[in-house]
Amino acid sequence: MADHYTSLRNNHKRRQRIGLRPSLEPYYTITEQTDQRLVLSSRPRANARDGQTFMGCGALLLLVTLMIFCSSYVTGTEDVFAALAGMVVALLCGIPASLGLFGGYAIATTRNTITVDAQERVIIYAQRNRVARERTQTVPWERVRRFRFRPGRFAPPGLIQRKRWIAVLEMVLVDDDAWLIDTAMDLNALLPTAEAFVNLLQLELDDEMSLDEDTSNDTHTTNSGA
Repeated sequence: MADHYTSLRNNHKRRQRIGLRPSLEPYYTITEQTDQRLVLSSRPRANARDGQTFMGCGALLLLVTLMIFCSSYVTGTEDVFAALAGMVVALLCGIPASLGLFGGYAIATTRNTITVDAQERVIIYAQRNRVARERTQTVPWERVRRFRFRPGRFAPPGLIQRKRWIAVLEMVLVDDDAWLIDTAMDLNALLPTAEAFVNLLQLELDDEMSLDEDTSNDTHTTNSGA
């Protein structure tokens, strides 16, 4: 049973590349719903916290880089070799500092959408931010066989976080590959999204949320990340 509850990202990494964002609260909200079209958009500032963490680390490294550079400049008049060594260290710190700042900004400004288009008969996962160009993945309507709720375990980002049971909403394709739609601790929070998908695609929704008694409590292993 342990194999069934491995990391959500590992479960999907072979095919799905966009929208792998498990969380304790729904990541998406319904922003458009008609009889021909459904659009889910990531919640405003859903990625802000993770992005700010990266930017904070980058800013700290940049500060260290400036301190090392200034120190090297001051000591350069007395010891050329020490100054050169300091500048090399400053350069090595400056590269990850820049990556942290730009990467954090990209994460903080990331917006994900899932669009179901009945006329085109496609489901489009899209990801955009202010740094890179838009990325998309398309699933043909005909490949979707059903939807399901299943249990999963997720540890929120942080130094010390418990793994928690969450409800996972997925669409299962004809080849039994499962694509993540959304997650939440409370299954009821995902019902509007699930019902919107089911009603538009006219497919069944399976509930596989039953857990063994010995795994249903929330007292499991401490984890340090998602």
